[in-house]
Amino acid sequence: MPIQFACTGCGKQLRVDESSAGKRAKCPQCETILQVPNVATASDPLAAATPPAAAATAGATNPYTPPTVESMTGPTPIAGGAVGNQRVTATQILNYAWEIWKSNLGLLVGVTVFTFAIRMVVNQVLGAGIGAAGGPNAGIVIAFIVAQLAVQSFFWIGQTQIVLKLARGQPARFNDLFGGGSRFWPTLGCVMLGCLMLISVGIVIFAVGALGAQLAVIGITMFGFAVAMFVLMLMLWPFMYLVIDDKSKVFSSFSTAAHVTKENRWTTFVMVVMSIGIAMVGFIALFIGIIFAAPLVVTMWGVGYLMMSNQLTIGGDSSAVVA
Repeated sequence: MPIQFACTGCGKQLRVDESSAGKRAKCPQCETILQVPNVATASDPLAAATPPAAAATAGATNPYTPPTVESMTGPTPIAGGAVGNQRVTATQILNYAWEIWKSNLGLLVGVTVFTFAIRMVVNQVLGAGIGAAGGPNAGIVIAFIVAQLAVQSFFWIGQTQIVLKLARGQPARFNDLFGGGSRFWPTLGCVMLGCLMLISVGIVIFAVGALGAQLAVIGITMFGFAVAMFVLMLMLWPFMYLVIDDKSKVFSSFSTAAHVTKENRWTTFVMVVMSIGIAMVGFIALFIGIIFAAPLVVTMWGVGYLMMSNQLTIGGDSSAVVA
């Protein structure tokens, strides 16, 4: 009969075969070292498990060897979180995102409503500022766009970090929305670099259309621009996640993102279609439904990043090593 018990460090529920009773284990989520309870005490897992401090001391001189302890929920967080590449399906991503969304609906909706409100306030303030300056001019517009990107980037970092914590099975709080300060400048630099790259591609494509000097050529060029942007998105979309997650530097994030999506271009396309469908359902539901649909979309892309980059395994339970 399997022994079920809870990690004393993070509360994650674990399950192990009866033959592992009394052995020491490392939690796959928080890496707390604890003792597998005996069969007789397994009904009270929190009381039976060794306290983290004592277990850590006891395990300091004991190496870990198989067998493994099986986690009862979710994909497996990879130890160390190294970035790799893993082929996944959009269904696998959506299913896990759906479970996270259901279990943390209050937090995710609260974060969404707050960030929407902040964006509205920022837009109002910037609009009033342009009016007070006597109308738009190039310098003022650029300055206000940068300011808007800065504010939105700050809260996007916090929102993304919350989603990544939840996807990894870690605890997350509303206050985490304000905890992305250390990643602010790299993320803002990544956003600016991405915008410059898109602008450069657009200039080249539209210059070709202008040389044609015919409406048909210009129309084809505009279509080509849209296709080029879409292809770039399919290839490079995780670049901001890599920077926010501190897995890549700004300039190398694009090549790393291309590696992450190498086996998942079709999956990314399906995720785009899913995102549009979920958003449409949210708008149809008296518009207010978007505050529920938006966090599901955000969660789906965060899960997609972790799964595609092989930071979450699929098709199996988490494991902790026991000795």
